[in-house]
Amino acid sequence: VRAFAPRLRRAAGLAPRDRREPAEVVDAACVRLVARLIDRPDETVRVRPVREPTDGP
Repeated sequence: VRAFAPRLRRAAGLAPRDRREPAEVVDAACVRLVARLIDRPDETVRVRPVREPTDGP
């Protein structure tokens, strides 16, 4: 969760220092995404794939 936290916080519209549980951050990000889809149904929402962190170089 830590690797994705900054991106999820931005998607949820939260401040970087906002101390919320990870589940609350994901919930807020999903709510904003759904609201955006409802407000602009003709707009293509692009979701960039997230690379898995690697253990090696």
